[in-house]
Amino acid sequence: MKTLFDSFDLLTKLLTAGIIMDSKLVLSSAQAQTSVATHDSTNVLDFGAADPNTGTGSPLWITVACQTALSGASGTTLQVKVMHATSAAGTYACLFETPVFTNSNFTGTSSIFQAAAGTNLINQPLPAEHRRAIKVSYVIGTTVMASGAWDAYVHQGGA
Repeated sequence: MKTLFDSFDLLTKLLTAGIIMDSKLVLSSAQAQTSVATHDSTNVLDFGAADPNTGTGSPLWITVACQTALSGASGTTLQVKVMHATSAAGTYACLFETPVFTNSNFTGTSSIFQAAAGTNLINQPLPAEHRRAIKVSYVIGTTVMASGAWDAYVHQGGA
């Protein structure tokens, strides 16, 4: 299992943004997957309660961002899903998801799939009502990605 300090870039970005982070809140740190498949985040966040209510007052946010530039052929697609389950080892259901990203979402052309480092794929509050465990699934479709890595973390505060 990776810790927050395995990725100095992530720590630097978080501290620069004024976000104090615990390693248990990091779901992916410089996680690079390229094959056509559904890839789960390296870590799972277990809230330790069957139905945690984390949204009253100041909600927790989840951010998924490109740590390094993503690239692939014109047919490459990527969808990011935030999943939840009644236990860390349980059956996960989708809590919310991005649209299916294609090359036109980022570059505006049909010739190549690219997303710049620092691009936020998700940056939104977690719903107040969710199940005990949270993870992120990265769905790469159609064509393998040539390169790229992403970070995913839960934090308190907005953007």
